[in-house]
This record gives sequence, C-alpha cells and structure tokens, in this order.
Amino acid sequence: MADEPGAKSWWQTLPGMITATAGLITAVSGLLVVLFQHGVLGGADKAPPSAPPVAVEASTPAPSRTPVSEAQALLSGRDGSTVKVRADSLSHCISVQHGFDLRSGQSVAFERMRSFAVLEADPMGAADGRAILRITLLDGTVLEDSIDANCDLFGYNANGRFSTTFQQLRQVDFQR
Repeated sequence: MADEPGAKSWWQTLPGMITATAGLITAVSGLLVVLFQHGVLGGADKAPPSAPPVAVEASTPAPSRTPVSEAQALLSGRDGSTVKVRADSLSHCISVQHGFDLRSGQSVAFERMRSFAVLEADPMGAADGRAILRITLLDGTVLEDSIDANCDLFGYNANGRFSTTFQQLRQVDFQR
C-alpha cells in the first residue's frame, strides 16, 4: 500500500486523527457546559446571585422559642385548603436540609421562620422557574427573595406524606 503513488503512510494520518479527536472532545465538552448551564443536566441548581434579599423591620413581637421538633407547619393553599405537617419534616426539592437556599445565596432554615408567603410563582416546568417569597423570621425581620419553583414542598403528618407546589401554595405558618 505504501508503494502506490499518492498513498500516505500511517504516520502522516496520525496528526489528522489526533486533531479530529481533539475537535470531537472540545465539541462534546462545550455541549455539556451548555446543558449544565440551562439545567438540562442539573447544573442550574444554584442560580447566580441576583439582588440581595430585602430586609424589612417588623414591629410584631417574636413568638416563643419552641423547638421546631415540637412545631407544626400549617400549609394554606390558594384554593382555601389547609394541611398541617410536622415542621421538622418539611422539605423542599428532596433536600436533606429543612429550609430554603435563596437565589441571592442566602440559606434560611425553617426553624428560624415564623412564616413565609408565596407572592408569585412561575408555572411548574418553566425554564429557570422561580417563586418569590416573603419570609418572616422569628425576630420579626422580613426577607423577600426567590427560589427554584420547579420542585415540590413536602412534609409528613399522621396520614403520611403531603406534597404541594409553590403554584398551589399561598402561605406556610409555623405554629410553635
């Protein structure tokens, strides 16, 4: 084969194969980066920080410091329904944490909250869907920030697991 006129040896095609392989690796890497950034492969779990949470001073006194393990969370739906779950079982997005990771970068545990209201929620499944919350802390401080709205909020009561979405939820009050 090397004796045929115009035929190239194996050594002359190796640089071409290496270049083609490098191009393929670069293209696949670029595709993966784009898919992670758009949340297709789960890379959009932590959105870049937006505006910092807005803190507003409230004049109402803080409730008693009953531990969250003894508290109930009263979930009020937009349709007027209410459900109580154990406050220490309330979770968001199948998280082991019991609280919210806000888009500003702040994390707030449910045990520090008196209540939170859902002011607005993008439709379930919307790309980069978010819910805007007004969170009232035990000390009366009020935060307004957003979180991922494409996950459910769930907890447990005597009947079993209860699950809802931010699109269906109006408010959660922690009863201590």
